Amino acid sequence: MSRFRVTFRPGIVADPATPLVIRFAAPRQATDVQVSIVELDSWNYTRRMRLAEDGGGFNLVGIFRGDIADRQFNVTEAPSTDNPNDWPTVTIKFHGSDTEYQLPIPEGDLTAEGCELELGLVVTGQVGRRTATFTSRSPVFVRHPDAVVDNRPVLTILSSRDGYHRAARGYWRRRADQVVRLSSAQAMLEYLTEQTELPGEGKWGQINIVCHGNEYAWFVPLMSGRGQPRQTYHTDIDDALNGETPRLNALDVDTVDDQTSIVLRGCNLGRNQNLLNMIRELFGGEATVYAPRFLQYYAFRNGGRRTTEAFQQDCFAYVSGRRPPSTSHAAMNLQARYENDFDYTVEEWEEIYSNRSWRRGRVLRMTNTLVYGDERPTGTRDDWAYELEESWTPSDQNFQQDHYWVDWGRARRMHTRRHGWVLTQTGSIYRYGVRRPWRDADGNSIVPNITNPDHYGRSPEW
Repeated sequence: MSRFRVTFRPGIVADPATPLVIRFAAPRQATDVQVSIVELDSWNYTRRMRLAEDGGGFNLVGIFRGDIADRQFNVTEAPSTDNPNDWPTVTIKFHGSDTEYQLPIPEGDLTAEGCELELGLVVTGQVGRRTATFTSRSPVFVRHPDAVVDNRPVLTILSSRDGYHRAARGYWRRRADQVVRLSSAQAMLEYLTEQTELPGEGKWGQINIVCHGNEYAWFVPLMSGRGQPRQTYHTDIDDALNGETPRLNALDVDTVDDQTSIVLRGCNLGRNQNLLNMIRELFGGEATVYAPRFLQYYAFRNGGRRTTEAFQQDCFAYVSGRRPPSTSHAAMNLQARYENDFDYTVEEWEEIYSNRSWRRGRVLRMTNTLVYGDERPTGTRDDWAYELEESWTPSDQNFQQDHYWVDWGRARRMHTRRHGWVLTQTGSIYRYGVRRPWRDADGNSIVPNITNPDHYGRSPEW
C-alpha cells in the first residue's frame, strides 16, 4: 500500500493527562516519516458540514520524525518536552511503545480556544518510491487544560428529556465527569448541596446546564412540582430570593466558588444581562455564569454516537395582522433591529430572507382581559379598547417591546361567573424572521467559544 492509514485515539478525552495514541495500520514499511501534531481551526463533521473556530488557528504542537518497520513507528527525533513557562501539556504515545511525550502547548495558541482543544495529525513520508501524505479528517477532542482549574470535575445537568437534550446527552456523556437530569432550579440547588464528596480539591470546575431559553426567559421551572411556570424571568428569581416571602435560598456550599464556571447551554440567554446576574445570585454569587448569545443546538448522527455543538442565527421581527411583510419591508426591519449584532446591508438581508429553508413565519394570537369584578365598566368601546391596551402585560414577555404591533379586535364587555365584569379583547401579530446555521466567511459552521464575548454573555459582565 502506497498511502498512510493512521488512527488517533481516543476520540474524546475528558482528562488532559490521558495519553493520545497514534497507530499506523498501513503501510508496513516507510522512511523519512514526519508526524506533526496540530491544533486545528476547522474540520469535517460530515461530508456536508464543516466546523470551524471563530478566531482559532492551525497551530503546530510538535513534530516527530522516524521510520515505519512492520507497521511500527520508530521515533528517531522527538519534539522538545521542556516546559520552562509551565504551559499546559498533552500526552502523546505511539502504539507498541511505552514512551510517553508531554508536549507543551504555547499559551498564545490557547487564547482563541473554548473548552476543548481539537488535535489532528499531518503525516508525510516515503512509501516505496512515492511520497505519501495523510491529514486527519476529524480531530481528537481534549478538554482544554485551562477550561477548569486544577482539572476539577465537570458536571452537566439536563433539564428536560426532548430531542435537544438527548442529543446534548450524547455530546456530554464523554466530556463531563457526571451527567444528571434535574428539571427545576430548586432540584439543581438541592443536588449541588448534597454533592459534597468530589475528587481533587472537592470543588466543581464547570457546571453545564442544558436548557431552553430566549433573550427574555430561562425555560427552567424555578420550583419543583407539577403546575409550575415553565418560564423563569429575572424578576421571578429576585422575588424567590429577596421577596417578602422568599421561597428559595441561594446556593451556599464550598463546592462552588469563584473558580467555578456555570454555563447555560440554552438559546439567546446571553443577551439578557439581568437574567444572568440573577442566575449567578441564585447559584451563590461567586461562580462566573456564561450563556450563548445565539440559538444553540446539538447536531448528532449515528444514533447520537457522534455529536457536535453549534450555533444558529435566529433573527425575527413583528408586523401587525396575520400576513407576512414583503421581502424588502422584512429586510429593512431586520437590518434596523439587528444592526448592532450583524454587519449586514439591507440587500444582504433581502438575500437571506429570500431563502425559503431559512425563512420563518407564524401568526401569534393573544387575549387581553381586564377584570372589574362587581363594578360594571362604563364608557364607549373606544374607551374600553384604550383601557385594555394600556393595561396589557402579556404572559410571554417576548412581546413586551413589540406589543404596539398587535392588531387588536373589538373590545367587549361581559359578565363571567368566576370574575364578574370583565373587558376582553383578542388580537394577532405576525412574527417573521430567519433561522440559519451561523457560518464564517468560508461557509463553515462556527463552533461556540466560551471565551469570546461575541459568542457568550457573562456575569459578571465582560
